[in-house]
Amino acid sequence: MAPKGIVLHINSPGGDVIAGIGLMRIVARSRVPIIVFVEGLSASAATFISVLAKYRVIAPYASILVHQYAGFNFGQRDLLLHQTNIGEAMFSMIQKLYKKHTKIPHQYLDELLEHDLLLDAKLSVEFGLMDKELHRDISPLVEKYFSITSFISSLEFLADFSSWLRTCSTSPGSTIMFWFKSLMAGSM
Repeated sequence: MAPKGIVLHINSPGGDVIAGIGLMRIVARSRVPIIVFVEGLSASAATFISVLAKYRVIAPYASILVHQYAGFNFGQRDLLLHQTNIGEAMFSMIQKLYKKHTKIPHQYLDELLEHDLLLDAKLSVEFGLMDKELHRDISPLVEKYFSITSFISSLEFLADFSSWLRTCSTSPGSTIMFWFKSLMAGSM
C-alpha cells in the first residue's frame, strides 16, 4: 500500500545549485504527494526543493532566503569566459524558475536575487514560495494526506533526523539527497 504522502522537512542554508534543481525535479515528479515543511531556514538552493512541491508549509518564525548564487572560477582566459557564460545561463534559469512558479513581484525578484534578504513566513506565503504558515492548528490540506498522529510522528522523526544531520560531515545537499532517495525508494 502506497503512503498517503511524505513530509519533507527543510532546515538548510542551501548548497549546490545543480543538486537543488535535481531535488526540485524529483519532488515535482513524485507520484506520492510531498509536503515541504520549512522549520528554521530554507536558503539558496534549498528553496528550489520546495518551489514545485504539491503543498508547502512554513513555521511561523522560519525564513526563506532567495539570492543570487556564488561561485569561484580560476583558469585561463577562455575557460573563465566559458564559466562566466554558464553562470549567466544559470542565473537566467533561476530567474525564470522563480517567475514561473512563485508570485514574487518582478520588481522585487531582481532585488532579492541581488542581495541576501530574508523573507519571513508571512512574506514567503505572500510571494508564493510557501502555501501556508503553519500555526498550532494543522491545515486541512495537510490533513488530506496525513492523519494528525502520523503527521506529528513524522515531525518527531524529522526532528531526530535533523539532529543526526547536524552531526554529519558531508555537504547538506548530498546528505538530504541520500535521505530523500531512501524515502522515495521505500515509498514508490
